[in-house]
Amino acid sequence: MTATSPPESGRLRVVAEATVLDGRADDLLPLMADLASATRAEVGNISYVVHRDTTEPTRFVFIEEWANQAAFDGHLRSSHFARYLTASEPLLLEPPRILVAAPLPL
Repeated sequence: MTATSPPESGRLRVVAEATVLDGRADDLLPLMADLASATRAEVGNISYVVHRDTTEPTRFVFIEEWANQAAFDGHLRSSHFARYLTASEPLLLEPPRILVAAPLPL
């Protein structure tokens, strides 16, 4: 997108935040790596990047871009996402927070 072009119609950005229990980050990292690899192969996934908070090392942020709502919905129903949720649940301080946003045509 340039300064003069509108955002792609239908695209979504997703920002998810997960905070791992103290001392459990090393257990979560391979789960996130597997999830990222499988997610990047999904139809409709444009970008999927996992970040670690620079001030709070137990906080991880997932920044995703999807072609449309249907692609994101497919991700939420995928077996690899279900496996990640089940495996990560005992490692997390609280359930992940997920924000789904659509670009404005400004």
